[in-house]
Amino acid sequence: MAVAVMALTGLLNSIFMVGSFRALLTSAYGQLLISKVILFFVMVGFGARNLFLLKPRLPAGSNIRCKILASQRGIRRLAIGP
Repeated sequence: MAVAVMALTGLLNSIFMVGSFRALLTSAYGQLLISKVILFFVMVGFGARNLFLLKPRLPAGSNIRCKILASQRGIRRLAIGP
């Protein structure tokens, strides 16, 4: 949900910054921003793939699974706070 809100507000802010949706598609700034948004969604896709396809395949209680979960908790603390 937070990712969708961030993407939507970023798109609306970019349209506000360049003046129109057409300028977003035709200006160099707009094209670079669209490229950035596409890369953002590619990263979200990789994260979703890891979360829903790869993580469940790891054996329960394995050392690798424990390290991944600890890493995720650390990232969550950095992003959200203690």
